[in-house]
Amino acid sequence: MTVSLLPGPRLTVQEATGRLDVAGQPFTFFVDTGTGRGSVVYHHYDGHYGLLVPAGVRQGPSDMTEATVTGRDAKGSIAA
Repeated sequence: MTVSLLPGPRLTVQEATGRLDVAGQPFTFFVDTGTGRGSVVYHHYDGHYGLLVPAGVRQGPSDMTEATVTGRDAKGSIAA
């Protein structure tokens, strides 16, 4: 395991998804600019994306616009 002492990048969910595609990595950790909390976006087994957020973090109205852009479904998964 590698541990980085650098802070996580501050990104929106859409920006994190774009970074994931460019990097070709299976997942990426980021600090969500909407919540200020750490989140993880990852490639889901079915080809879509998954989003992990801390317990108690609710998706607000501003995230709904972002979710529409990235194609998040009703369960919170982000469609490719």
